[in-house]
Amino acid sequence: MEDNIAEPPSVLETADFVKVSARKLERRFVESCGMSSGRFYRRMRAQQARRLVMGTELKLVDTAIATCFSSTLRRFYLMVGVILQHLPRKTD
Repeated sequence: MEDNIAEPPSVLETADFVKVSARKLERRFVESCGMSSGRFYRRMRAQQARRLVMGTELKLVDTAIATCFSSTLRRFYLMVGVILQHLPRKTD
């Protein structure tokens, strides 16, 4: 899944690949991971975005594009605000 973070396959594509119905795949995914595959991918994208924000000099818009948040920039910027709020602050 991490290899396809930029363009995750649809549930239907994945179900076809593993030869089960989309409904059965989603049900098993929830049983196994405790969340839907869509929520799981959003969490992975958010974690990757956090790593890029914290560990690189990329512009925020480039980070958003790299983690597929470009169509939801508002959501991305809100998430970055939460990430940055949890950073240790320098004291002078």
